[in-house]
Amino acid sequence: MLKRVSSRGRVDGRFRHRGGWPADTGRPPGVLAFLGIHVAAGLWCVVSGALAASAGKRRGRHPRAGRLYVSGLGVLLASLTVLSILRWPATVDLLVIGLVSTTAATVGFLARRQRWHRWLSVHAVGMALSYVGLLTGFLVDNGPLLPVWRELPHVLHWTLPALVGVPLLVRALIRHGNRQRSLATAVPPIRGRWRRTAPRV
Repeated sequence: MLKRVSSRGRVDGRFRHRGGWPADTGRPPGVLAFLGIHVAAGLWCVVSGALAASAGKRRGRHPRAGRLYVSGLGVLLASLTVLSILRWPATVDLLVIGLVSTTAATVGFLARRQRWHRWLSVHAVGMALSYVGLLTGFLVDNGPLLPVWRELPHVLHWTLPALVGVPLLVRALIRHGNRQRSLATAVPPIRGRWRRTAPRV
């Protein structure tokens, strides 16, 4: 008789959790292909997101890596949707995380591209929360199966990326606000019009 597999991926009896299925039952046909695409897209997003976050916030590497991140996130969500349907309802929580992460990235991307009001803050918050969601989904799904991580309480798989990422985001927003205020006070506004003056002889 098949023994229960816990939601944390722990082994209850002699069966081990593997992506929503007990290890000895195998996977439905075609799942390995979607799983491979999903893993590749996840690694793509982790690397491109890290590159975008570490790059200088100017033209060049930062926007290029950001576009790669958003495009990879679309592939990741598509493969996650297929896998969630095949494993329904075992991974509905991962699908919700994926939807939230993709929505946040889309808002952040459009804020910069269309230059919304206060677009920089919206862009930073959207992209940062998206990356936090990406890492959260990875830990929730794989943390119980990884060395060291599986020894941590499961609540940390859900909260650790936010506990690290949100303070860093708040710090960046405060530094940006202070920089903007210092620039505004250092350079007084110019009133009136410039007038040409004849050069002195």
